[in-house]
Amino acid sequence: MSIALIQKYITAYNQFDIEQMIQLIHPDIIFTNISNGATTAQAVGIDAFQEMALQAAGMFISRAQTIQSTSQSAELILVNIHYQAVLAIDLANGLKAGEKLSLQGKSEFEFKDNKIFRLTDIS
Repeated sequence: MSIALIQKYITAYNQFDIEQMIQLIHPDIIFTNISNGATTAQAVGIDAFQEMALQAAGMFISRAQTIQSTSQSAELILVNIHYQAVLAIDLANGLKAGEKLSLQGKSEFEFKDNKIFRLTDIS
């Protein structure tokens, strides 16, 4: 069930379907984004996660996470992901609206009560 749940989550993410994403998330979600070894964003709890997801959705014209591979341990599922997006806004780091992003990353998913409980995105 966990891989199927991840696939549903990624499909909802790619479609900017925040409502569907929230339905798959545990109320006590812990979300962390790590880029170049530094934590760049964190949300604890479903309300904070939803707010962050809504803000992030506004940053992109399009976005697509594609699962490259998965591996599983007793505690989590690691998903290697290819990420592509087109920016809707200029970013503080110098990237401009209309620019395309393409990167490889990984996401670690942990589950509780058949929902995504901990999600760590690493790029």
